[in-house]
Amino acid sequence: MLNPISAFLQLQQLQELLKDDPQRFNATLPLLLKVLEKKGAQKYLLQLGNQIVETKSQKPLVVGQSYWALMQKSSVGAIMLSHLTPQPKILEQLKDAPLKLDIKDLPTLFKQEDFKGYQDMLIQHWTHATSKQDFLFLGNLLLSLQHQVVSFVIQDRHKEALVQFKKAKQQRLDFYALYPHLGPLQGSVIFHDPGLELFIQVHYQATKALLQAHQNALKGFERVHISASLDPIEPLFVFEESLLDTRG
Repeated sequence: MLNPISAFLQLQQLQELLKDDPQRFNATLPLLLKVLEKKGAQKYLLQLGNQIVETKSQKPLVVGQSYWALMQKSSVGAIMLSHLTPQPKILEQLKDAPLKLDIKDLPTLFKQEDFKGYQDMLIQHWTHATSKQDFLFLGNLLLSLQHQVVSFVIQDRHKEALVQFKKAKQQRLDFYALYPHLGPLQGSVIFHDPGLELFIQVHYQATKALLQAHQNALKGFERVHISASLDPIEPLFVFEESLLDTRG
């Protein structure tokens, strides 16, 4: 039987491939940016890491919305954006998530087939939530389990990622991951005796090229298939924006 945590621990190596530096422009990976203000026709004020920059975008942008985008400089030094993709709202909540797991704790926490240890932890935190935001976030993690999808937040070197997986079949694990500077990715891990086969789909060709360049670092898989698609990559479980709070 395919052990979902063992497979995930292999997938987590993707995080190690990322060498993001928010203090400088990186033309290779999609960047995180937030639209602060519209300055005029096709002109916007953006927050990029700790920097505030002004740039043009032929695509209309929504003030207050966060996006992934590819960024480069023109021959005259102007900042140019392309392939802008709105970020899921959940991404901005990861930093303040009331429950973050350390990767080294996963094998113990998820050793039971029905994930009861994780469920008990969620219920304990949920019943003691101190804010509506925490109550909603933890409630969504519990609701996800009811839909047979395990959702959790991983914190690794001060970076948070949302990971979801679902055992589609006895020998197959479907997954979704939301890494800040890789963008969303989805795929499957399939067990073929004697090894594992990994399928990854990403949204950006640049992300695909990066992962392919480091494909040999993905240990534990007999075969690895990496593809890019312009189609939206959807979570296995979409977080609700409200839950009935039954506490007095």
